[in-house]
Amino acid sequence: MSHLDLSPLAQLTADMVRINSVNPGPAGADAPSPREAEISAFVEGWLRERGIETERREFAPGRFNVVATAHGSGNRRLLIDAHMDTVPTEKMEIEPCSGEVREGRLYGRGACDNKGALAAAMWALSELAEGPSPCATVQLLASGDEEGSFGGIHDWVASGPGADAAVVGEATELRLVTASRGALRLKIRALGKAVHTCTPELGVNAITHMCRVITAIEAELKPRLFAREHPLLGSPRITVSMIQGGRRANIVPDECEIDIDRRVLPDETEQSALAELDELLDQLRRRDNTLQAQRLPPYAFVPASECSADAPIAQAVRGALEGEGLPAEPAGVPYTTHASVLAAAGIPTVMLGPGSIEQAHGPNEWIELAQIEGAARIYRQTFEAFGTR
Repeated sequence: MSHLDLSPLAQLTADMVRINSVNPGPAGADAPSPREAEISAFVEGWLRERGIETERREFAPGRFNVVATAHGSGNRRLLIDAHMDTVPTEKMEIEPCSGEVREGRLYGRGACDNKGALAAAMWALSELAEGPSPCATVQLLASGDEEGSFGGIHDWVASGPGADAAVVGEATELRLVTASRGALRLKIRALGKAVHTCTPELGVNAITHMCRVITAIEAELKPRLFAREHPLLGSPRITVSMIQGGRRANIVPDECEIDIDRRVLPDETEQSALAELDELLDQLRRRDNTLQAQRLPPYAFVPASECSADAPIAQAVRGALEGEGLPAEPAGVPYTTHASVLAAAGIPTVMLGPGSIEQAHGPNEWIELAQIEGAARIYRQTFEAFGTR
């Protein structure tokens, strides 16, 4: 299919895929990406050309949000959020920014995560702005730094007027998602005593002690977590995801660290998840008073999110899905998104967008053009329905 055969919405998506907006920039995780500035300028320009009130806000050096607003006749405010940045392109098997279309699929980094949803939201807002004023004011947030530290959405929450409800446009295959797991990340450190490996009995092996910690997590804590069940999210999860220890092959290691990723449910808090780990470590130290293992302070926490199926935003999205002849029952997802930040700010938030999470971040990332078109119609119907009752 040539670019001449694409619909205007498909062309918009392809144009954005062709803009490399990898986060972080080439200099590392703390450096802004000039590519994020480029795509934010593109989004701002496209919206302004259609007469939509638009602001590009620099929330950190070189990092931007774009906020576009269609004012409504009532007092309610609805946010739709979709991010502009992407994960890196290393080890992709296709040309990362080709925007190639084959057999109804658009290929390239960000096609699924998250430029298909962003294009659909931009298109729906532009159509909304051409007609009569909606009941609710609708604001589009094209956010930056989602694939990093959520800097863009945190800035919007801190600086904006807020919203009565929100839709996060992530890849849900056009399913209504009302719940998502949160994530807690931290390190555990085991200490030992370094000696020459010719006399290891004179030292204390920190790696061996850490093995006891890992075994206890797998054999004792995991079964307790799996015994819990959320109707949409299943059980909590815990993963030992990284390990570091030792300095040389001929030195008994005196230090070992592991990283833990703990996925939390809506009824769990950062404190409750940490308390379970602390209790496990206390038990291990009581069994073996030579064990020196301590939990370090968490370096990341994102709460789980959950929105009632009876909330007005969930009802508006369900009506839009039913209007498209699509299933409308609420679902849950195991990953974290901006929905967690918005829900923590007291904003009822659901997720819905084109594409499958199975394609996001993949070596051949793609999205079905038909799903982008469907998402634009669903977003438009949601915009019009929210605030009418």
